[in-house]
Amino acid sequence: MQLATLPMEVIVEMLVQASFSWRDLLNIRTTCKVLYEATKAREIWANLIAEYLSPTTKTPVRLILERPINHYNSQGLEDLILQFHRAQARLDWRQTKVTPMIYDKTFAPPDRRNFGKIRLLPGGRWLLGIMPMDRLCYFDLDAPEVKPVALTPPAYEVSRDKRHINRMCSWNIDQDKSFDVLTYNVSMVLGFSKGGGSEWRQEESRVDVWRIQLSVDQNNDDSGSASNWKTEKIATFPLDQRFINPMSVSIFRRQFAFTFDHQGDEFLAIVDWNQPNNGSLNYSRRYMEIDEDLKLDFSPISIQLLPNDYVFIAINHVISLISLKDSPTETGPPTPDTSFGKTIWQTETLDLSNYQVSAPFFCTGSTRFIITGRSMVYGLIIPNNRPKKRKIVSLAKLPFSVHVNTFLSTLGYNRTIANGRGPGDTQLFNFIWPEETTTADGPRNGPEASCVGFKLSNQPDDYPVPKFVTMDEQSGRMVARDPMQSSNIDVYSIA
Repeated sequence: MQLATLPMEVIVEMLVQASFSWRDLLNIRTTCKVLYEATKAREIWANLIAEYLSPTTKTPVRLILERPINHYNSQGLEDLILQFHRAQARLDWRQTKVTPMIYDKTFAPPDRRNFGKIRLLPGGRWLLGIMPMDRLCYFDLDAPEVKPVALTPPAYEVSRDKRHINRMCSWNIDQDKSFDVLTYNVSMVLGFSKGGGSEWRQEESRVDVWRIQLSVDQNNDDSGSASNWKTEKIATFPLDQRFINPMSVSIFRRQFAFTFDHQGDEFLAIVDWNQPNNGSLNYSRRYMEIDEDLKLDFSPISIQLLPNDYVFIAINHVISLISLKDSPTETGPPTPDTSFGKTIWQTETLDLSNYQVSAPFFCTGSTRFIITGRSMVYGLIIPNNRPKKRKIVSLAKLPFSVHVNTFLSTLGYNRTIANGRGPGDTQLFNFIWPEETTTADGPRNGPEASCVGFKLSNQPDDYPVPKFVTMDEQSGRMVARDPMQSSNIDVYSIA
């Protein structure tokens, strides 16, 4: 009996059970009209996309959906998979030798002072940023005209006596996977001071936690659409006026953390934002002291809260994993008797001059980071059940053409983008995670990075390099700051 003579529902079930790849399905579609129609069935593409929505032992989640999967029809699911693979193919310089980016549009940010504080969300459509008066906002990069839309009210009131107050706004985001609609929790550390920063305004300095969630419209054909975001303030905690220069914020699940100076030392505070708080300073928190021997003036500190009460920290040439599992909570400032957690391991053998650290990538059984040094790209693997047995692998050597100073913390799992050293030169490079391990004391030498430079398509050859560039690995969309028009942001998409 020929396959095409079977009932359609039987054919569809057979295709689902066979677990064909997307490429197999497209090939089957060309054989006859019956199989063409069968491969359009939603059950097939819903079964296939499930592989992209869960991590494996070697890869994190590859696709992040904006809305529940039942809001996508068959064509919508197929488009998501094909667009993802199209972007990956165009971004893989080992397969293509052509410029993958084309100029899309330009728009002006609302606040040039905070331009660098932006987040390009997975999928490449939504860009989060900061408006004047430290208001969180979003941009819809798919809109014909890109404009900021405020998500939060002004962080402070403007009056004559407050115009010369110094302000600090540090923020970070964490996807809340307890919702089936794309949702993020956002922690915003807001500091206000007079003069040089020694006198802090306790009534205004605080940490706000917001929940932002996509609003989804359900259409009759089950395709649905995401049109805007809705916002809810879920917690706020005042900062002690003795906490100076709060910054370097991290948020993960029900905790946020930030660094601050206190009596000449630098600390990290970790707070459970789910605890009740009525505006009092006496809320529970845990502390960790930042080793001043590791920190140089103006050295950046990368902090990531991790599962099971671990904290990952990178300072200069040192990376560390700290456990806070047995650390007691405090309700006041740190004291000489404060317990600061236990160091699980510390590594000082990496060349981390001008380093940058990625966000954590959560695979099945491990948490991974991308770390760039002066001339290398490292991969750090932390097993969930045995965190002491971390592995450091050299993913790639960086050629001289890559200007490491311009790296951002939005490093992708298999590729990233950075400025080159020549006029108008942008460098895109790929790297592979080898599964062979190295010793805990250091990595082996890795292969040369698969790296090719290209010119941004809307600029002449002698154009200066962008002052800022970041890319969404899932969609391939790139956002860059126009070096000639510093108030503008250029958007690029896959060719």
